[in-house]
Amino acid sequence: MSIIEDHDEELSFIGKEVFLNLFDAHIIIDEKNRIRHANNAACIVTGYKVKEIIGLLISDLIPDANKCRHEDHVNKFMKNPTHRPMGLGLIVKLKRKSGVDVQVEVALAPMKRSHHYERRIIVRIIPKETLIA
Repeated sequence: MSIIEDHDEELSFIGKEVFLNLFDAHIIIDEKNRIRHANNAACIVTGYKVKEIIGLLISDLIPDANKCRHEDHVNKFMKNPTHRPMGLGLIVKLKRKSGVDVQVEVALAPMKRSHHYERRIIVRIIPKETLIA
């Protein structure tokens, strides 16, 4: 079974149509930090098509300057996974497929799946007009 077929089959448990059409970008990553699911809004935010984003490492969406720190943050989160916003008081950025970094708000939500946790990441782009210079 291909990763795309596996992706479609697993989505049935959370309501494929609801998940795919949520307003905010939702990305689900597995215990190996690979993207397992992404909704339509996630594709718009990241610039990737579904077939391109599935299987990427979440670090592929992290700006190069932040990758080292991000791994430490992921390890800390997995020791005590809780629903929470990410990067309170910090400027959080996402690297789009084009290589352009955009400022985002991110929320983290652990999802217990049998013997491991997956993580749901909810992403919202902050429009430039709301940023204070």
